[in-house]
Amino acid sequence: MKKIGKFLKKAGRFLFFVVLALVVIIGAFVLWLRAEPEEVAACDAGFRHFETDIHTSCVPEVAERVLPFSPSATQFFLAVGYQPVGHLTIVDQVAFIDQPHLVAAWNEIIEGTPAVTIGESWPPNLESTIAAEPDVILSEYGLSFVSKLVERIAPVVELDQRDWKASLLFTGDVIGEMKAAEEMIADYEMRVQILRELFDDPSEITISAVNVRPDRLVLHLPGSFSSQIIEEVGFSFPDAQIQLDAELDQPFSTYHDVSEERIDLMEGDVIFLYGLETASFDEEEGFVSGDAVVDELLTDPLIQQLDVIQRGAHYPGGNYWQRGGIYSAHAVLDDLFRHVAGVDPEEIAPNPLLLE
Repeated sequence: MKKIGKFLKKAGRFLFFVVLALVVIIGAFVLWLRAEPEEVAACDAGFRHFETDIHTSCVPEVAERVLPFSPSATQFFLAVGYQPVGHLTIVDQVAFIDQPHLVAAWNEIIEGTPAVTIGESWPPNLESTIAAEPDVILSEYGLSFVSKLVERIAPVVELDQRDWKASLLFTGDVIGEMKAAEEMIADYEMRVQILRELFDDPSEITISAVNVRPDRLVLHLPGSFSSQIIEEVGFSFPDAQIQLDAELDQPFSTYHDVSEERIDLMEGDVIFLYGLETASFDEEEGFVSGDAVVDELLTDPLIQQLDVIQRGAHYPGGNYWQRGGIYSAHAVLDDLFRHVAGVDPEEIAPNPLLLE
């Protein structure tokens, strides 16, 4: 019994030191990942200094293994047929919200290729990210905590989701598709010009956009993705929304929860309402639109008091109204052509990226 006791005692000490060593190693690894990256002063041969408004890094001159943690980058990859070294399922879902016709096309690009699924969770799994061996990671502003983690794995280009055009150009630059990015923006701006010319003075029309959720209403303020498109066409925002945006005076005040006391914020000449049933994502079809949530909202006596609702000037939008990207931008324009200008965009200015 004494021998057994001594053996167990030694074994216990051994296990203790093994566990302690593992804790120290893992802790050191986590601290290394979380450490602030050093300031980029100069880049080694074969790399170039890459700077956005919010981030700097050294990126390979020829990036061949790119991993997108950005829905806007994922949309661009689809548009040019670029095959990423990996993909994050949850980012794919967000990139193609309410655009199920794009999901099948994206699945064709990543099916049977070296692309690896990083997983459905957020933040991305670090082990899977390392295994993908990316030489560049495209992340998005507002996800800085992720960038700090993965920047120790590969250089990160942190895109600003509030400026979708700049993000598109940066993405094109990284993967060597700058010409394609510039042409896409030119095609988009041509459609904007055509839409603008359908009105004597588009600034006389005020437009609201509201994301209808089961628990709250989220108003788009000037500065949001869709609001940038509205401004480019020349439409205006209701005075109450402009005043609220000025009062908030915050860099991220692009969306605002609407309380029952401030339903008036939703007023406008035209309003776009869209919902989302986030639990109903299908691998083949994408997210299922939350039309039922919008239909229920329209039966609310308080909402029915709004002049824009009484006039019937409320129209369905989609979650692409809040997600920057080239496909989303064209989808918003399509809605504006149909419901504000009252024309068929396919007859007036066809969407150049529309898939058959």
